[in-house]
Amino acid sequence: MDNKNDIEMRKLLVSISSRIGPEDLKTMKFFCKEIIPAKHREEIETAVDLFEKLEERGKLKPDDMSFLELLLENTCAGRTDLVEILHKYKNGDRANRNTTFSNGVKYESVPREESAANEEGVSEREDLSSIFYFLANNLGRDYLMVLRRLRVPDSILDQLVEVHPRNVKEVTHQAFKYWYQSNYETASQEKIIQALQAEKRYDLASKISQKDI
Repeated sequence: MDNKNDIEMRKLLVSISSRIGPEDLKTMKFFCKEIIPAKHREEIETAVDLFEKLEERGKLKPDDMSFLELLLENTCAGRTDLVEILHKYKNGDRANRNTTFSNGVKYESVPREESAANEEGVSEREDLSSIFYFLANNLGRDYLMVLRRLRVPDSILDQLVEVHPRNVKEVTHQAFKYWYQSNYETASQEKIIQALQAEKRYDLASKISQKDI
């Protein structure tokens, strides 16, 4: 039987899906092409169908909705309302953690750090967000080869360029976030440093290593 956190996550997904139209769904499916094979993408007719496929592949979890955030930020034609709904779920009211959406759905949010701490033997993921911002502002055109070193598919890079034309900083930032979510267990600062060194960006690798960012 599903536990309470799973049920509340699905309430959130239903709330978001009710606001997603056919064109947004088409873009979202395209964004997930490296995760969901073409045959299975053809079966997706609604946002709920897409979320189900992502949940099956471990991309949506009650205590980690960061891939969904990445997906919404890069599709849905700048629909900030969808991201705001997700942020309410992730953050909630720290005092009582009760939130009600505009459609009446109510849930008790559980901050990720607390839920992770309650799971015996589970350690926190390395927070690389400051490194991503630093690289977005300093890597420049070298972003392409560095991200290839990290095995980010060219199809994802091409798509981000299409979504964020003439904005190398945003493409770089979103690409590193994609890499982070696609390599849940292994993404680390050390791997970024190795990729930078392989592309002879010793200047940036040194700053990250020395935490001078």
